[in-house]
Amino acid sequence: MKIAYCIPSCHKSGGMERVLSLKANYLSDVLGWEIIIITTEKAESSPAFPLSSAIRVLNLKIGYDDDSYLNFLERITDRLGKKKQHRRILEETLKREQCDICVSMFCHEMSFLADLNDGSKKVLELHFCKDFRQMDCLYNKKGVIRKFLGHLQNWNERRKIKKYDSFVVLTQEDAQAWGKTYNTSVIANPLSFSVEKTADYSAHHAVAVGRLCPQKGFDLLIEAWALLPEDLKKEWDLTIYGNGGDKESLNKLIANNQLENSIRIHEPVKNIQNHLIRNSLFCFSSRYEGFGMALIEAMSCGLSCISFACPCGPKDLISHGVDGMLVEHLSVHKMALEIQKLMENEERRRMLGENAQSTIKKQYSLDAIMNQWIKLFQELGK
Repeated sequence: MKIAYCIPSCHKSGGMERVLSLKANYLSDVLGWEIIIITTEKAESSPAFPLSSAIRVLNLKIGYDDDSYLNFLERITDRLGKKKQHRRILEETLKREQCDICVSMFCHEMSFLADLNDGSKKVLELHFCKDFRQMDCLYNKKGVIRKFLGHLQNWNERRKIKKYDSFVVLTQEDAQAWGKTYNTSVIANPLSFSVEKTADYSAHHAVAVGRLCPQKGFDLLIEAWALLPEDLKKEWDLTIYGNGGDKESLNKLIANNQLENSIRIHEPVKNIQNHLIRNSLFCFSSRYEGFGMALIEAMSCGLSCISFACPCGPKDLISHGVDGMLVEHLSVHKMALEIQKLMENEERRRMLGENAQSTIKKQYSLDAIMNQWIKLFQELGK
């Protein structure tokens, strides 16, 4: 079988690029399928995540990201011209390649890919939750024009989704939000690494991971940490691994709450699993998610995890009180209370962590997730 994936680039170190590398390598190396990755950005360099030597990367050199110097109206005109060019070149490429299936990662081509007459089945996969644009506008305090354009884009996209042979989302919660109007399948992201060691349940260290932005809610986590009893704040520490535009404001919030000796923000690290296992507690404070890769990675390392019950991901990943704790969405007080309870109970940390590790290895291994993709592709290819 021959599969084409469409994504802006392979050189960014984001979650979508990482997951694509895992899936593409599996299909190529394990099954021997022919895989091509079609990109659009001109600034292509070596892939951020290793790709099999058998995988071909075809760069169409459209350059959507080259419009940062343009004003608002100029950017719209530029994008329309590039989308027309993109459609023409992509259709020529797919006709030449004769793929069985072409997958859009919900990027620039999603608005026209299903209309191309190249003979391939068309699959659309979404790595966010249904209403991510509205939540982005809400939590980033964007203006009326941006909100209106977001609603307009949502309306247009939801018309286009119906044309795809399959629409893949990451969680059952999100599938329910989309409803029965679309040809929806649920296939989660796979675990990106294997873990031989497990968390240190006696360690008085907590950890959080993610971009430093409003979505990840680290301001809420810092506020929750400030509510903990003073003796626990002296015994325990919290490390937040991440980078982003909110770093300065988060450090100021730490200082204002006199938590400099208890909380630190650390630059992102490679092989995060080696750092996770030094901790016993993982805090997931996102306002919204598409899935929650940081959460699944922490659970796979056997950490006891506390998460807001935000849309979408945590409620699919965690069985409350069995392999983690779900806290009322955005409730700082309840987050602080659950953190305190786990800090004071090593055996409960161990029970939740061991159950979490078992759950993730069984349900989200690369083999388990890829079997679902293979089944979908084979059904479409009949």
